[in-house]
Amino acid sequence: MLKFFIRHKYGVLGTLLLHLFILLFANYSYMPIKVSEQENLLVVNFPEEVKIEEPKENEPANQKSSNDNSNKAVNDAAPDNVNKGDYNEYNREPSKSSKEQYEKQIEEELHELEKQVVQEQRDKGYGYTEEEIEKMLNSKKNKELDKVVEQKPRSESAYEGSTNIRYKLENRYDTRLYVPVYMCQYGGVVVVNIAVDRDGKVVSAKVDTESSKTSDPCLVKAALAGARATRFNRKSSAPKIQMGSITYQFIEQ
Repeated sequence: MLKFFIRHKYGVLGTLLLHLFILLFANYSYMPIKVSEQENLLVVNFPEEVKIEEPKENEPANQKSSNDNSNKAVNDAAPDNVNKGDYNEYNREPSKSSKEQYEKQIEEELHELEKQVVQEQRDKGYGYTEEEIEKMLNSKKNKELDKVVEQKPRSESAYEGSTNIRYKLENRYDTRLYVPVYMCQYGGVVVVNIAVDRDGKVVSAKVDTESSKTSDPCLVKAALAGARATRFNRKSSAPKIQMGSITYQFIEQ
């Protein structure tokens, strides 16, 4: 027996190793497989806090939330530059005080504009100031008027009263030659140099001391008042400022 084992020792050893291998393989196949536990973490990145803007006051009503809606009427025909919800108020009839304030503002603006235009015309030589016209009127006899034909009044009102009135204004005629009302004791002749614009208005008057026959303050005052109230015909071809004279012969009372 021992001899047989010694003789076949490699075969027996190989058989044992083979059976051992088979046994180990069988045991390994039926062994439960242990899986290591591993925690899987799911990370979710949320965005930053989103701010919800509230609708602005000047946004159209249809873009606001339902809580902001009101019973206020909306005019869809309102201009784009006016909030449609306020269009009725926009076209509302202004109050009396606001009207007066508005009219006053317009009047002031027109007055300033008129002053500006007048000043521009004067700067260009189209007009004269009252001071400039006064300098143009000489208190002495105007020799240039000697060649102008003296005219009698045409207006009916000139024949009323106790004065004889004549005037010199080349190629012009009176439309209202005012008869001065006076309560003076003495009579006399007062000659008044006048400056007339194209509209026929006497813009300035000054007593001709050299041609007048009296210096009575009462008669002088009455003559100046009458001259300033006189009107002549309008003439666009006339000089801007035309020189002339009016002679008043007062009858002694």
